[in-house]
Amino acid sequence: MGFSDENLVETDMSTARPPSVQLRPFTRSDLPIVEPWFDDDETSRYLGGRDWPGRMLELAAQVIGTEFRGAIQTGSYRFLANRDDCPVGLIDCGVFDRWTEYGGEDASEPTVREEPHLPTGSVTYVTNPELRGQGLGRSMIRALVAWPELSEVRLFEAGVEPENIASIQCLLAAGFRPYRSKPDYEGMLYFTLLRRPRTLLIPASRLSERQWIVTTKSRSLGESQDPWRHPMLCLVHSLVPS
Repeated sequence: MGFSDENLVETDMSTARPPSVQLRPFTRSDLPIVEPWFDDDETSRYLGGRDWPGRMLELAAQVIGTEFRGAIQTGSYRFLANRDDCPVGLIDCGVFDRWTEYGGEDASEPTVREEPHLPTGSVTYVTNPELRGQGLGRSMIRALVAWPELSEVRLFEAGVEPENIASIQCLLAAGFRPYRSKPDYEGMLYFTLLRRPRTLLIPASRLSERQWIVTTKSRSLGESQDPWRHPMLCLVHSLVPS
């Protein structure tokens, strides 16, 4: 796939179980529903108090186009998760043009290491504390990965405190993998899900010139042949989950 980073392992989401929750955009009118969740000790410890979801909404429009650790934020999404029409969780995803991480840092001057230029979604989530242990976090993450507007995101990542065992187990169950074994400068462990592209067979006559630019060469045609001129089929990568 052209990636030299041995820590990034592609995940085939085509075999993942369908999520048991449904997502809808989170709005200010939903604040009275989720704010009490942040009275919980574990939630407030890792995310913050009742003002956290409101601040996320306020920042949504402000962060687009800004730079964070060398990456440009291109999108901001947050959803309320429902199960049987009952709100059960909140999940946030900031989209960036690439993934960067702290690397080679020390206490005096942390440095930023740039990773592969992949559209990246940074995931944060919380479930209703009264409903923990039911697989809702895993289901929310899977629903997020399958969200149509995020179909071009190739890499999803989440930072977790090492002592937050429940969240680590949730990410692993959702298909994420540890990126490094040691915490970064901020004391966070990062977990990643590198989405595997799906290969589609499309009649060459139906491809536009723009689609041809992202078209891969079919091995059956030979590396030296031009699949655009093949009379039958071209191989095209799609990031839409199966």
